[in-house]
Amino acid sequence: MMGSVSIDVSVEAFWRCWQRFASGKRRSPAFEHFRYHLEANLRALSEETSGGRYRHGPYATFTVHDPKTRLIAVAPLRDRLIHRLLYDELVARFDRVFLHDVWSCRREKGLLRAIDRAQAFLRSFPASVIWRGDIARFFESVDHARLRA
Repeated sequence: MMGSVSIDVSVEAFWRCWQRFASGKRRSPAFEHFRYHLEANLRALSEETSGGRYRHGPYATFTVHDPKTRLIAVAPLRDRLIHRLLYDELVARFDRVFLHDVWSCRREKGLLRAIDRAQAFLRSFPASVIWRGDIARFFESVDHARLRA
């Protein structure tokens, strides 16, 4: 049995998370509204998460065509702040055990560095092949009821 894991969900923790989250974000009306009521929003998130009452809101969806048509689902801003808090916590705990060549969503990594690494491998092993796969509509096809259970 695994031990209990706690995550700091204090107002101060959400404030630090907000500072990282807000940096470089496009200032949409939802962003500005959240920021205008920032103290109350951070307090509400802290109280909801610490009290076990937090529930994720519905996603907004829209379609982009760049160059292929894709359906994009975006969580409400308050939920994206929770995502950021969890991401920061998980990275701090688990990043050191990831394989070196796991490139997505990691500090000092990313798509451009993954491409550089792949090109270095191709130069070192000219007869090799590199495949980048994407499972179309994977998250849409997951049985969400079973996942929750």
